[in-house]
Amino acid sequence: MPVLTFPTIRRPSEAAEKLIGLTQTHESPFDGTMQTLEMPGARWEFTVTWQTLSPDDRRELSAFLARLRGRAGRFTYGPIWSPRRATGGGVPVINGAGQSGEVLSTSGWTPSVQVMRAGDWLSYVDLGGRQRLHQVVADASANVSGIAALTISPPIRRAGSNGAAVEIAAPIGAFMLPQDEAPSLNIRPPSLGQVTITMREALI
Repeated sequence: MPVLTFPTIRRPSEAAEKLIGLTQTHESPFDGTMQTLEMPGARWEFTVTWQTLSPDDRRELSAFLARLRGRAGRFTYGPIWSPRRATGGGVPVINGAGQSGEVLSTSGWTPSVQVMRAGDWLSYVDLGGRQRLHQVVADASANVSGIAALTISPPIRRAGSNGAAVEIAAPIGAFMLPQDEAPSLNIRPPSLGQVTITMREALI
């Protein structure tokens, strides 16, 4: 099944976002000390609610959910409720191949300005053609050469190529439904729709 694009409908009435980490822990039976090992599988989960969908939006969303067929489908979506706050411009790209860790080196920014603020989002396409969604967790500015080091979460899972575009205006990730039962799309007169959708990042 191809990766689908989420329907272009009105913004959700409510939204919630959270990062689900993936760790292994070991607690000592002797003194209670605990060691935690972080695994590279943290993923975003969004829960979005539409309270008053128009008849057209309701039908389009209903068809989209049916097409997903539970956890079989994949689709792209982004945190449209959190527009970028930083005002620095430019055309950012990945600065260097094979990056890893929680710092992403980027270039192509307007020199010597703040380019991202904590809580802003970005995405890029990795070497396998998959969308990767990250949140910037610390303010960042470009140097005189237009290079900026962005501290992100989760850490880089799979690197993008050197020079790959960094999307900051409408970042997206690949998502899936967390269960096979599709969310209920409620209908009330005069044919308005209401639905809450939970989506979990699909680490394809």
